[in-house]
Formats: sequence, C-alpha cells, structure tokens
Amino acid sequence: MGNTEKIEQLKQQMDSMDSDEQFVELRNLLKEYSLRDDRYSVLLGVILLLTVLLLLIWLWRTLERLDRARRLAEQSHERLQDAVESLGEAFALFDRDGRLVLNNQTFIRFYPWLKGLLRPGVTLEQIRKWNAPHMTCGSVAGEKPGEDCAGFANSEAPYYFERIGKDRWYLASNRRTKEGGTVSVRTDVSGSKASEQELRKLGRALEQSPASVVITDTGGVIEYVNPKFEQVSGYSAAEVLGRKPSVLKSGETTDAASHGERSEGW
Repeated sequence: MGNTEKIEQLKQQMDSMDSDEQFVELRNLLKEYSLRDDRYSVLLGVILLLTVLLLLIWLWRTLERLDRARRLAEQSHERLQDAVESLGEAFALFDRDGRLVLNNQTFIRFYPWLKGLLRPGVTLEQIRKWNAPHMTCGSVAGEKPGEDCAGFANSEAPYYFERIGKDRWYLASNRRTKEGGTVSVRTDVSGSKASEQELRKLGRALEQSPASVVITDTGGVIEYVNPKFEQVSGYSAAEVLGRKPSVLKSGETTDAASHGERSEGW
C-alpha cells in the first residue's frame, strides 16, 4: 500500500468520527493535564516554601550565634578594660601591626600631652613621635638618660628609664606578645629615683668628708668606711668590712695595717 492510499484511509477514518466525541476527549485530556499541572505547581510551591523556611531558620540561628559571640566579646573586652584600669602602672596594648588596641587612664596621666590623641588604631610609632619632645631615655645601669628614646624603645633590653622634665622617672618595658603585638608598661619610680640621687649625694659627701666615718648595721657589723677612715686608722676597707669594731683593738691586722696610724677612740 502506497503513501497516497494510507493518507486517504486516514482521511476516511477522521471523516467517520463524531466531532462531539473528539471535543469531549480533548476536553478530558486538557482537564487531566491541568490537574496534573496544578499538582506539580502545588508540590513545587510547598518545596519552595519549606526551603525558604529552612533558610530563614538557618539565618536566624546564625544571627543569634553571631549576636551571642558579639556580646561575649564585648563582655571580655569590658573585663579586660576593667582589669587594665585597676593596674597602678601605665598600660597600653598594640596589635601585630603596631596599632593601639586599648590603654588605661594611667597611661594618659603619665603622658598628659597625649590626651585627645589616643584612640584605637593610633600607631606605636606615632605615640613615640609625640613623646619624643617631652622626654629623654637611659639604660637601667646608667645614671643619666640619653637624648634619644627610639634606640631604647626598639632595643632588646627588657627595661629602660624615661625621664620627664627634672623630677619624673618612669621604668619602661615594651614586651612582645605571642601574636606579635606589643605590651607597653610604665612604672613611676620618681620617688625611688629621688632617694637614689640623695644617697648618691650622701655617698659623695662621705667619700670627700674630712672626718673618719664608720657605718655599722643594727648588729654592730661594719658596712661602710670612708677613705678618711682608712687614712687615719691604717686599716683598709677590705680588712674591716663585715667585722665588728672590736677588731680595731684586737691586733688582727696585716703587717701593712699594723704599721699604720690608728684612729683615736678605737
């Protein structure tokens, strides 16, 4: 059977079908398709709604955790700030980039010209530049501070002195933290420095005194003799230090001392 014959046969079949029956069948097919499409739409809508709800719940939980972490961080910072404020020393903490994290009010009181300038993010180098015109520095072993504090601040020495004006002395320390930051601590030692200077003056006066001077502790053990004592008594400091004054009459002296002159009253 050729194609022409097939087409003709199909045409005859279509002509023999009832048109109303075709429309009913087509309508049923459309209704079935519509119902199926509605079911898919409802299912898709439910899936989308559940997805949005899950995302909202996840977002809410995430924001809640972040808020809890923020409150804990603020509480920790407040506790750290309270602890820092309770220190008697001046304190400042810098991060690994040398930027100020926090400081106490004592730090500002030690360096009053920094008031209004200290704020988080200010660098350690800026603070050193602001401080430079107001102070000089020196090693712990030295009597007098030097002129340049930068060398001491960047050195490996654990401590050094900062001198503010004529009568303010700070014991300074800049130590590295495990994270690479810097902790700067300053202790006011002006009182002990003043006492030290007075003792130095007294020591120089005793060294130059024209009178023979012997100093003992509460147990009567000789702790100090001045050069005049050695000159007048004939005893060297090494012979009498750590011994009682009775040694001066005991005859327990070296040959050099036994020919020396003895001080009156011993």
